[in-house]
Amino acid sequence: MLGIIKKDFGTVLLKLNAMRNKFAHKLSFRPDKNQIAGILLALNKMERPFFVSNVEPNEKELLLAISSICGYMQRMTKELGVVI
Repeated sequence: MLGIIKKDFGTVLLKLNAMRNKFAHKLSFRPDKNQIAGILLALNKMERPFFVSNVEPNEKELLLAISSICGYMQRMTKELGVVI
């Protein structure tokens, strides 16, 4: 990933992309608790975790995690000097 994205965050993005791909091929796709838990766990295992949830994985927690990911990526782009 050209060294711009750290490996631990790359793991998060790959898990999220796998879920996106499933949805893209089946619009009725709904993530199960294991898929959501996998993303939450990957976020929590990051060197500097920025999302911690202590409740059972559900779609609301997934949305909160995605919001955190978007905010994190926005901060990363600003740090790199990228104008959006």
